[in-house]
Amino acid sequence: MEELVEQFDVHAPGGQLVRPYVYQEMIDAGTFQNPNATIPGLKRVETEDGDGVNYVDEQTYFRIATGETLKRV
Repeated sequence: MEELVEQFDVHAPGGQLVRPYVYQEMIDAGTFQNPNATIPGLKRVETEDGDGVNYVDEQTYFRIATGETLKRV
């Protein structure tokens, strides 16, 4: 099961504002003592349009569909 864990604003080269959404897979890790336990798994990032986004560093992201470098606001 995936959860939305973060959203933030970045600027594209043309100055438009883009909002990436960070989703994280929640992995079942239940035990007899805690049957509903989960642990966080891998994250994926996509724009509001559904374009995939790669993480470069804390201030920089790469929009796969357009090849644009996005800078965090």
